[in-house]
Formats: sequence, C-alpha cells, structure tokens
Amino acid sequence: MAHDTKPPKKKYQRPPPIINEHGHLEWRVEVILEAKLRRRIGGMRRSQIYKIRWKGYPPDDDTWVTHKALLKCKALDQWLETQKRQAVQIKPEPKLEDIVKQENPYTP
Repeated sequence: MAHDTKPPKKKYQRPPPIINEHGHLEWRVEVILEAKLRRRIGGMRRSQIYKIRWKGYPPDDDTWVTHKALLKCKALDQWLETQKRQAVQIKPEPKLEDIVKQENPYTP
C-alpha cells in the first residue's frame, strides 16, 4: 500500500476585502509575479497587465490586473524598481572590438 508523502496543503483564511473611503472594495497585494503586454482585440492599443498574488489567498487565486488598477499600489512601485535594477545588472559592458565592428561594418 502506497502512502501519500505530499505535505498537507496550507489552509488559507481568504481575508475579506477592505472598504475604502469611497465605499469601494480593495484587496491587499502580496507580490506581483510577472507582467506582460496585452493587445486589445481589433486594435493596436496595448496595455501592461500584472499577475498578482493576493495576501492571504492561495496561488489558485492569482489573477491578472491592469496597470491602471495598480497605480497607487506599493507592490507596483517595488516591482518596477526591481525590474529596473535587474535590467541594469543584465546589460554587459560592450567589448572594444564589438564597438569597433558596430561603427564600421565593413572592417574584416
């Protein structure tokens, strides 16, 4: 008889939304997981959307949210700052021979 060795799933409380001063429901963002561009069907307009992990909710409840919906969110500021830092770290310094080749493509 085989035993299930998987650890028990974490139980989530799923906290209720917060009602802001305007009477709108709000949820807390734990972390932004990823971002992508979304194209509108039939148009050229694109918008940034973010995959959100909500505080107190399981990964099954992760959802895609528009940039506009996150404008006053600290998690968005942190995400953008992290992406900026990673972009700076990823770019290697160009080698001198690469710079010379770019300036004169006809150099053997």
